[in-house]
Amino acid sequence: MNTQHNPNSTDDFDMSSTVGQKPTIDSVIELLRGLQGEVLPAALYYGLSDLSDEHIHVLAPVWADLDADLRRRIISELTEASENDFTLAYSKLGYIGLDDPVDEVRASAIEMLWVDESEVFLLWLLNAAQMDDSALVRSAACSALGHFVLRGEFEEHPPQQIAQALDVAINIWMDETEDVQVRRRALEALSNSSHEMVPDAIQTAYESDDYWFRVSAVFAMGRSADRYWRKIVLAEMSSGDVEIRYEATRAAGELGLFEAVKSLGYLALDSDREVSLAAIWSLGEIGGSETLRILGALADDFEHSRDKDMLEAVEDAMGSATLVGDLLVDDEESDDL
Repeated sequence: MNTQHNPNSTDDFDMSSTVGQKPTIDSVIELLRGLQGEVLPAALYYGLSDLSDEHIHVLAPVWADLDADLRRRIISELTEASENDFTLAYSKLGYIGLDDPVDEVRASAIEMLWVDESEVFLLWLLNAAQMDDSALVRSAACSALGHFVLRGEFEEHPPQQIAQALDVAINIWMDETEDVQVRRRALEALSNSSHEMVPDAIQTAYESDDYWFRVSAVFAMGRSADRYWRKIVLAEMSSGDVEIRYEATRAAGELGLFEAVKSLGYLALDSDREVSLAAIWSLGEIGGSETLRILGALADDFEHSRDKDMLEAVEDAMGSATLVGDLLVDDEESDDL
């Protein structure tokens, strides 16, 4: 949260300038060997996408010779690029990163492979969450396990594998000797499930003296999809702590709290930009006529201030809110039949 805008961010990267001009692997290697400064050449974003096994065989030794910080930065920036352009695919490079001797690179590689739903990646995560020497990597692995736990709730992954993921998350959460950052991510992963221990785990974390446990508890309240937590979430939306305010703001959307709409309208203009974006997203998740009215007013404000990023977020939320409204109408009509 609260990440500052990177002037070299891939938000400004235009793939259209390189489409049809994918560099050869030899050109990519030459670019990597000659990298200097902070800006990655645009050709690398395209050239490192969709690598074949043969490309990886050639690239691997060159990659290993790069400075560790450069390896981490490349993976991080390519991950951001792939989030903005779904035609980019860096899974082969991500798997190289999983074997990196530097923990920051391994953690970044986990984030790069976030959309990987394979059994191979799940098994790697299960091992890393328990056995990796680095708390940073164990923490990242626990976070990624949450994606598989959620898929299990929708029966989109083999039950036996999801049971393994849940067992690992539970054991890590229960292990009081484990690093706090690892345990909190295990709780977050666990909260994606309907396991009977989730409510007690969330309550324990929320009542903890540890600040990060409380932050993760509010996050977990939203992920649990359990409206039992609505009073706490509503109260924490006005927290003076930006991390907790952010998590509560997003949780309100995940729980579909109509009673939070007015507060979310104010939070959309919060002094913290990440909280503002979370509030706008949550309004889109909740939907309803009042939500659309507030989003319309926000759109006018951001258009007047020429804040293109916030205006785009509001427009996306309006689309989501309209869809939610249509679904609510359909449900009401079905109830009348």
